[in-house]
Parts: sequence; structure tokens; C-alpha cells
Amino acid sequence: MAGSDTMTPLRRMLAPRRHAADHAPNAVEQAVRTVFPRVADDLLDLTAAVQVVSSRRSERDDVIQALGNNDLIFLMTRNASPPGICVLDAGLVSALVEVQTTGSVSTATPPERLVTRTDSIIVSGVVDQWIAAIGEAAQEGGFTPALSIFRFLRSPAIMDKRATALTLDPGMFQTLRIAMSLGDGAKDGALTFYVPDGGDAGQSSTSPDRAEALRAQLMDVPATMNAVLARLPIKLSRVLSLNVGDVISVPGQALGDIMLEGKPGQNIARGKLGQLQGARAVRLHSDGSGPAPRPTLADLGAAMPKLPRLAGMDGVRNSGADPTALPETAPPELASPMPELPDIGDFSDLPELPAIAD
Repeated sequence: MAGSDTMTPLRRMLAPRRHAADHAPNAVEQAVRTVFPRVADDLLDLTAAVQVVSSRRSERDDVIQALGNNDLIFLMTRNASPPGICVLDAGLVSALVEVQTTGSVSTATPPERLVTRTDSIIVSGVVDQWIAAIGEAAQEGGFTPALSIFRFLRSPAIMDKRATALTLDPGMFQTLRIAMSLGDGAKDGALTFYVPDGGDAGQSSTSPDRAEALRAQLMDVPATMNAVLARLPIKLSRVLSLNVGDVISVPGQALGDIMLEGKPGQNIARGKLGQLQGARAVRLHSDGSGPAPRPTLADLGAAMPKLPRLAGMDGVRNSGADPTALPETAPPELASPMPELPDIGDFSDLPELPAIAD
């Protein structure tokens, strides 16, 4: 990895002289060559010799193309500015992990594997110190504008190549690549920063072209939506006892009030459950706000379960008999004749009622 990128002493002697306008980039390189080895030695007792410090401007597509599948990619943020990234290649990640877990850097080739959250935690301390130390050196040396990269802060979030492509805005990026020899030459690694070019803190491009380019990318991002039939309070014991074939009763109005949700708590639209070409479908009838619509009789009827048939009633359905044509039956015979009732008298002892006024 140190092949063509390595600036040998002879090449430095034969290189053309820098103009006065190149003072700031030269100061950046000198600060990096001083600060990075010192931080690595203080924190990890690791020998880190800076081989090459190169800076340039890169298109967003070139930034994405340069990323490797095994790179560790951190998000870089700065107030309201568009984000950038900080990239550690497999050699640098392997060296920093080895020195902190085994105490030394091996000469073995870095394994072909995807980085993990554990890798990011292990290397984050020295990366943050590198960023902080070079920022302090830039302020002391008076060349802070040339090191706008180090005014960004590293975010704990790590991303893969695809997520990075969706996160970075279209445009130009300042690129600073620092190639190092680690562990007395046991491994070579590189740390590369990419931050938006020309945007100060709190200012970002909002041109129509940029907005359309961003929209075109976001329109291809998969979006998961859930059609929620109903939410029912169920005891945990009931949930644990559920088996295949068990029936859970839902309210009748549920079929006419399906909620289409994005993430939990984000209501997108309301709809009605039905069928389309033999498959279950939801017809949207309103947005996710407002009260639920009142169910129709068809909705309630479709939600009612079928009642089981009663025993002995198989011959009644579709028999064709006229329900008014009932057969004549004889009155039932009493087991014994009814006894004679006693005479209640002539009511002569009752008082006369008063006359009713006209």
C-alpha cells in the first residue's frame, strides 16, 4: 500500500519548489506529520509514521467509488452543514484493533471481513484524538481555513457503502488522505476525510438542481408500510398460549378502518380491507388524521362470524315446506278433571262508590 504513494527523500529533493500560495497546504502536511505520530504514541504506544499527506477536490460519485467494502466509515457532521465522512481502510482498522487487544501489530494481511460496531468502538478514541489535536495545531499555526475538514465532528454512527451513497449530498468534496506505516512497518493503513467543499457552517446549497438530484436518489429508497387491522389488549398468558388455528376476535368496524403506518406511531392513511384480483388489498379513503369513518352494514356483516348449525335442524333448511301450513293437532288431554270453583257471593258488604261529577 506504500508503493507509489510513498514520497521518498529523493523524490522530495527533485520535486518542484512550492509557491508562496502553497504555504497553507504545506503547513497542513507538517502538522499532520507531527501530530499523528505523537497521538498514536501517547494513547496506544504505537509507532505511526506518516508516509503521504495528499489533498484534492473530488466529485461525490468519485468519493463513493473510492470506498472499499471492508472500510470503516464514520459520519462527520458540523452544525447545519451537509455531512461528510471519515474512512479507515482495512489495514488501519486491523492495526488499531490488534495493538489494543494483543499489544502489538502483526504482519498478517488484514482479514477480508466486514467491520463491526465493536471495531468502531475500539478505534474511535484515537481517531477523535487525531481530529482534536490537528484542529488545535491549525488554530495555533493560523491555517484553520486550510483545515476545514477538522472542524467537523465524528459521529458514532457507522455506515456501509450503500448508506453513504444515500447520505452524501451531490457536489464537490474536500479530500484529505493520510497514509501511514504502523507498528514499525508491520502494516500500512490510510485515514481519509471527505467533507463538502465551499460550504460554511450553517450554509448549505438548496438550489433546484441539487434538490432534484437528492429527490431522484430518495425516490428509490425502499419504504416499509404496515396495514394495521386492529390493536387489541390481550393478556400475556393468552399470547403465550396461542397456537396455529386459534381465532382472535376483532371489532366489526376494523375491516372498514385499516390504518396504514410507516414507523410506529406515524399514521400515513386510512383504508378499507377488501380484495383485488383474488388477493387481499386495502383501498385508501383518507389520510391518517381525523376520526375513523363509521362502518357500513356490509362491513359489520362481513365481520360477523358464522353461527354453528343446531343439532337436528338439517332437514329444516331448504325443505320447501310452507311455514303457515301447520298440521292440525288435537288439544292435549288432562290427567284429571279440574275441580269446581267455590261461589264468591253477591258482594253486599262492599261500600257504595261516590257519584262521579258531570
